[in-house]
Amino acid sequence: MGRRNGISSKIESLKRSSYVTYTWLRQSSERFGVAVVLAITAALCFLLLVVPKTQIAGSGHGGHGGHGGHGDHGEEEHEEGADENASVELEDDVLESSGIDIEEAAATKISPAVTSRGQIVENPNRSMNVKPRFGGIVKSVHKDFGDHVRKGEPLAVIETASTRSTYTIRTVLDGIVADKRVVVGAFVLENESIFRILDLGTVWFQGKVPLREAHALKAGFQSHVRDRMQGVDGTGTVVYVSPVVEEDTQAIDVRIELENKAGLWRVGSFGEASIQLKPIDAVVAIKNTALQEFNGQTVVFIRQEDRLVATPVVIGRTDEIWSEVLAGVEPGDRYVSRNSFLAKAELLKSTAEHEH
Repeated sequence: MGRRNGISSKIESLKRSSYVTYTWLRQSSERFGVAVVLAITAALCFLLLVVPKTQIAGSGHGGHGGHGGHGDHGEEEHEEGADENASVELEDDVLESSGIDIEEAAATKISPAVTSRGQIVENPNRSMNVKPRFGGIVKSVHKDFGDHVRKGEPLAVIETASTRSTYTIRTVLDGIVADKRVVVGAFVLENESIFRILDLGTVWFQGKVPLREAHALKAGFQSHVRDRMQGVDGTGTVVYVSPVVEEDTQAIDVRIELENKAGLWRVGSFGEASIQLKPIDAVVAIKNTALQEFNGQTVVFIRQEDRLVATPVVIGRTDEIWSEVLAGVEPGDRYVSRNSFLAKAELLKSTAEHEH
């Protein structure tokens, strides 16, 4: 009996030992499996992320024959730099047949101008309201709307209400009757306007100039004024530059006096004025016809050997013919001064062919 119990105890001990051994082996197996998975994942990441970059860098180095290590970045830099020195090859005979002129950049005098849009108005210094000295009855009227009058001519005769005596109202300047508010038999009051006389031998152009352009304006400057609707243009003199800035528009009033003896300027019509400012001496100037827009920049085509190079420029003050160059062109540089758009067209064509 005691022997049987001893055997049973050994069997139980072996079972427990086997279970412990099984549990340890299973846990070790799981840990090893996780470690293996992690190792494989790390190896895949290395292959996917590191090896391709190394291969690309190596192929870029070898493929470009020793330009070494720049890869795609070097190509991007080359493309960006190409715009800065974009050029087109044109032989002299082609330039001549195309009507493209080449001139040298040089110093010149520039007469900048300020543009103003406005309206033709009467000259207030040459107009008047005619008023009776005494109230009374209108006995006669000698002039009507639109009549031309000369200084000293009678306009109307009035009989005073107090003394029953009559007196004549006369104009004191040459002009036309722009307004008439009197008829025979009517009673007029003292100092009541009954005629308005305008001398349209001179008129004003009244316009506005942005504040940023008004600093150089002065009375006495010459101006060219044009009424496109009426087909009238002429030269006038600035007589007034307002010292007050309009708050809403940030502009100032300017008035230009125009001769109008022929009566071509009509009060109330709209026009445009180009006011000539004080001339300046530009160290480097080119003709306005040379300027073109290319890749968002203002460029000039500079002649370099057998090529026309699109050169970015910084432009200062201008007039109708010339532009001051602040940067990009030096004195003596030979540039395309006429038909520069043809050079631009050739450059665009060349660029398109290169891209394809």
